[in-house]
This record gives sequence, C-alpha cells and structure tokens, in this order.
Amino acid sequence: MKRFLWALIGFALVMSFSSIASAQWSMGEGNAYGKVWTRVIVGKKGFDTEGETFDTESYSLLSARIYGEYGITKRLTLVGYAEPFAFASYGDDADNLNSKGFVGPFE
Repeated sequence: MKRFLWALIGFALVMSFSSIASAQWSMGEGNAYGKVWTRVIVGKKGFDTEGETFDTESYSLLSARIYGEYGITKRLTLVGYAEPFAFASYGDDADNLNSKGFVGPFE
C-alpha cells in the first residue's frame, strides 16, 4: 500500500511540474528582452572516463552569444539565438586567438 501511495504522489508531482513547465508566456506586443554573453575556457588538464585528471596540451576557447525575444503581438513572441563568433585553439596555438575553427575530438 505504501508503494502505491508513493507512486501516486510521484505521479502527481510529475504531472504538476509538467503543466508548470509547459505554461508559456509571451513578451507582449512591442516588448523586448536581450542578452549578450561570452564564454571563455582555458586549460592544460583533461578528464578521463573514470573522472581522473590528466595533463594535456594547453587549449582555449572564446565565444560570444546573443539571445533575444520580441513581442510581435500580445500572444506571439519571436525568439532568436546566435553564436556570431568563436575562436578555438589547441597545443602550440593555444595562446594564439587568431586560430579559428573547430578543435577536437582530443585523442
């Protein structure tokens, strides 16, 4: 009986969270929200599959991201996301941010 009761409580919680998560709101006509942020990763160590650290060649990543919302109508919001640039480097190039493009996977 306790097992059934806990299952029922769990089901009720999941259903209540899913209805909250699916509830959407719009910005309202003419309203806007914007966010610009950067991401920088620099390091000389990595993690193996057991979670242990190991030394590796130096690496770096610098990127910029943009997010925005604009209320087209009272009930319709336009949402956009972009990563207009990113610089990545590995090994001897790690200190040179002129190195562009994808780096990896690491072997």
